[in-house]
Amino acid sequence: MLMFLILALIPLSDDNDTKAGPEVGKPIPELKLVQIHGEHAGKEVDARELAKTPSTIFVTVRKDKWDRPVARVLKQLDEAVAKQDNKAQIVIIWVSKDADHAREYLPKAQQSLKLSASSWNHFHGEVYDAAGWQLSGDGPLNIIIAKAGKAQWGRAFATVDEKIVGKVTEALAK
Repeated sequence: MLMFLILALIPLSDDNDTKAGPEVGKPIPELKLVQIHGEHAGKEVDARELAKTPSTIFVTVRKDKWDRPVARVLKQLDEAVAKQDNKAQIVIIWVSKDADHAREYLPKAQQSLKLSASSWNHFHGEVYDAAGWQLSGDGPLNIIIAKAGKAQWGRAFATVDEKIVGKVTEALAK
């Protein structure tokens, strides 16, 4: 009985997410991307420039971890952000070394998901190649919120579930 009481008093932690991304309060570091779908489609863009808007949510998606639950979270996040802050943008960063596949596949993903607040971008490399970004390679998603060019919040998610959207929109509101 005593053991049960002790365990009941220990708060349950959510170990699905860990801190990730640039240090909070610091400028978003350079990250060269090719935008596949969005305002600058077909052009090279720099994450630093994209982050200069009032609110930018960077979502890195590893190609080898892409699946329906990840797509569902992206769709839910896009809808929630569009309702919460119509000036916010989501920059989805597809992380892979296969540029041809990214150019071919990402328009199909957009056509299927019909995201309105998001652009699709390709980073040629691995998460470990994104210098200054401190991204986790363990899970499918890293999400970083930037406001006016500076990192405000960042998490890496080892597993994908419905709680992610709530965590991001709560952090965006702060």
